[in-house]
Amino acid sequence: MPFLNPSDYPAYMSFPPLSPEGALSTREASGLRMLMQMKKISLDTLVEDKYSTRSELADQVLDDLIAAGNQYGSDLGRHAAEVLQKWDRNADAESRGAALFAQWKMEMDKRGDSIPYAQPFDWKQPLRTPHGLKDPKAAAAALNSAAEKLRSMAGKLDVAWGDLYRLRRGSVDLPGNGGDEGLLGTFRIIDYSQAADGRFESDGGDSIIAAVEFGPIVHAKVLLTYGDSSDPKSTHFGDQLALSAKKQMRDAWLTRAEVEQHLERRTVLDGNGRVTSIPPLQ
Repeated sequence: MPFLNPSDYPAYMSFPPLSPEGALSTREASGLRMLMQMKKISLDTLVEDKYSTRSELADQVLDDLIAAGNQYGSDLGRHAAEVLQKWDRNADAESRGAALFAQWKMEMDKRGDSIPYAQPFDWKQPLRTPHGLKDPKAAAAALNSAAEKLRSMAGKLDVAWGDLYRLRRGSVDLPGNGGDEGLLGTFRIIDYSQAADGRFESDGGDSIIAAVEFGPIVHAKVLLTYGDSSDPKSTHFGDQLALSAKKQMRDAWLTRAEVEQHLERRTVLDGNGRVTSIPPLQ
């Protein structure tokens, strides 16, 4: 099911980026990279790419961080480098190493406003820069601190991302995937804050998602990540987080027949918007 041919739009890559600091954001770079990997994109692939948890930041600096940890780190720091070496560079529920990398980024943020890259951003090489770490010793020191804090928090350094980072709303509590762009640089954005139990729970990020394939018959996948109701008493408060945890979307109901197949209640309003009746469903 062809959806988009990125090669039809080469001019988009011929201008310098327009963001305030000049550089592409990690999410922008990740999106461009995925678009350029193939000439045609199916609807299913588009949904898969939307949920990509690949860490763009890890691809920029992880090799240098592992080397720094091995060279300058404490015993715990070298163990941290070993964990990061085995990490798949994703923030999926089962990914081990993502939590450690996120904690390292938090430690680096305390030391400055941004990562000190060895090679700064060059708009002539927008997907190859920035890259590397300018100060390996400082990075190793931050890794030591990150490892100590994560071990204290989770009991181990290779904790699975979804064990520590949770998708929560109301009574729903599921293993998380995706992360804050500022921590990991993933295309799949879920913001987390630390909860009373010491874990991190979702409190923002991806909300309304839609993937549409136009043609003789329109196909669409959609999701309201946190559910279709803001009422904690509603059965739809957080009910779509289960699909989000599986990195799935539901089919959009685009016709009257499809909508009527899924009706829970029918309400009749008068011209002033007042309820006149609630007839039973047939």
